[in-house]
Amino acid sequence: YNDAAGYERKVMNDVGGDNALPEDQVAFPDLFPLLVTARESLEELNSRTPGMDVTMDRFRPNIVVAGSSEAFDEDNWAMLEIGGGDRAVILRCLEQDPRCQIPTIDQRTGEKNPSFEPARTLRGYRRLFDPFGRAGDLAREGPMFGIYATHGGMAGQLNVGDVVRVIERSEADSLHEHWSQKK
Repeated sequence: YNDAAGYERKVMNDVGGDNALPEDQVAFPDLFPLLVTARESLEELNSRTPGMDVTMDRFRPNIVVAGSSEAFDEDNWAMLEIGGGDRAVILRCLEQDPRCQIPTIDQRTGEKNPSFEPARTLRGYRRLFDPFGRAGDLAREGPMFGIYATHGGMAGQLNVGDVVRVIERSEADSLHEHWSQKK
């Protein structure tokens, strides 16, 4: 919100964010304020990507979680609590993140991977199966890595090492479908 101009920027994603609430504010990102990834998912990707060590900075997440029960478990995290007490942050996880070409670029050198990795590998096993069109428009955009989340405009404080607790899991085929069913 800008007091002088009197406007708010909210999550208003014409691509797939129709499950955002009015209080889901965002400052600069195109779609959602936060991207959450899991270290175990990156480890799985690295086990499948030939001849390279993919680093998390290629995906530009805001929050990296470690200690998931399995790779890509974050696909089913509908709500998270991070931290504790009066500084805890509650996140609603709204969509899986379809990856663009940026992860093919080394963030330190600016060099693009000539084999189009890791996008090529992700496309081989991380596309959303959505035969009935319930996963939202983002499901058609690219291979998935990470989840988009919002904090609902509630204040809180995140610290490295905070405990992350999944407080709601999705049983739907996608997070988009999960939240659509709750409307």
